[in-house]
Amino acid sequence: IYSAVWTRRRLVITAGAGVLFRFNSGHLTAGKDGEYLFDGIFNFAFDQPSKLYSGVDRLSGTLPNYERGYQYAQSDFFVQDSFRIAPRLTLNFGLRYERFGAPQNTGAQKDAIVTLGTGVDFNARLALSQLVRPTSGNQSIYGADNLDFAPRIGFSWDPFGKGGTVLRGGYGIFYDSPFDNLWQNVRDNNIILPSTEIDSSSFNYLQAISGVLPKGPFPPSNFPALTLIDPKLRNGYAQNFFLGAQQALRDNLTLEVTGTGALGRRLITTDIVNRQFTGLDGTGRANEALADVSWRSGQGKSDYYAMTSLLKYRLNSLDLQ
Repeated sequence: IYSAVWTRRRLVITAGAGVLFRFNSGHLTAGKDGEYLFDGIFNFAFDQPSKLYSGVDRLSGTLPNYERGYQYAQSDFFVQDSFRIAPRLTLNFGLRYERFGAPQNTGAQKDAIVTLGTGVDFNARLALSQLVRPTSGNQSIYGADNLDFAPRIGFSWDPFGKGGTVLRGGYGIFYDSPFDNLWQNVRDNNIILPSTEIDSSSFNYLQAISGVLPKGPFPPSNFPALTLIDPKLRNGYAQNFFLGAQQALRDNLTLEVTGTGALGRRLITTDIVNRQFTGLDGTGRANEALADVSWRSGQGKSDYYAMTSLLKYRLNSLDLQ
């Protein structure tokens, strides 16, 4: 991160830039070691489990590889100026650019991505979707949003030139970086946890799980749920603004009244798509080969407005508010 300030006559110009390289590695081991269920204590004593739960790779039917490695780069720059237009009027304005980037899977084990097909609407595209997993190279989890320009402006005005009344206002756009938990569940798209019935008078449940893995094909499963991130996900932002007046009632008594607002746009939402009974055919799913899918996109918005007042009384060197 680097920034600099340049002061010249009535101008105070500040500029800066920053770069952040993120490296994320780890593993999420859902069902890695397997779990046997026994109907009772006597079944346990005679080595007679009734069911086995174990993680299986959705696409290959083998033991999943849980190791993952991700990276992505973020950068930003800004420039702003505080310009004293007249003795009673000061204007602040600036521009900030954010590039939060998008995560890429750089490890040897890639993620299965729900890839939408083509169609006239979302359900039509979902009906032609499929799980796709590359074998090599860097894998993008979703597309990067590279158009996050955030202008900001503010002012301070003394309308009567006596310092007793001051008007202040401002407006700005502020972008927010997508949080890691938004996309890290995509790694679970590789895994399914089927339940296998065991019908045996004696079963060696101490053997390696790889030797007793259930055989596919597996029916669609909701656990772990498939995660589909909008391929064109755009970063959320807020429009913040305020307008306030400050009036000196006496030398040591000041009244302030301020109105503020915030408009949140492109906020992250999660919806369940490909649900049962959406249509009339089969189970009603748009895509019968897939179970429920968590669809994450920027469809949310919020509005907030408030009015506040503040009375300040100065007693010697103390401020009472």
